[in-house]
Amino acid sequence: METVRKNKVFLIDTLSADASIVLQHVQNDNIITRRDYNNLNQPNHTHEQIIIKLLDNVTNKGNDACHKFLQMLEKEELQEIFPQLKELFTPDHTSAERESRPAMAQATNQGKGD
Repeated sequence: METVRKNKVFLIDTLSADASIVLQHVQNDNIITRRDYNNLNQPNHTHEQIIIKLLDNVTNKGNDACHKFLQMLEKEELQEIFPQLKELFTPDHTSAERESRPAMAQATNQGKGD
């Protein structure tokens, strides 16, 4: 759960590029219910609003849902659609390793020399 929270801004920026694809995957992987999907997939919401609500929904469901969500983000198919995910979510890193890493935003700022 901590990884999702620490990297919320990064995930919003990254996944907002195509919220509909993300919604399809979270529903397909049974991370959210059909009702959750319908509540999130509102035509009057921006992609960013959908992703924010999705991340809040997943974190509110607890550690198991967050773990499933992170596993989903590790899939090659999603990393091809959202290549930025490779910077943080790679299949060869365990959840424990991710939890001990600094937030993506901090790592990105350090890399820019800020």
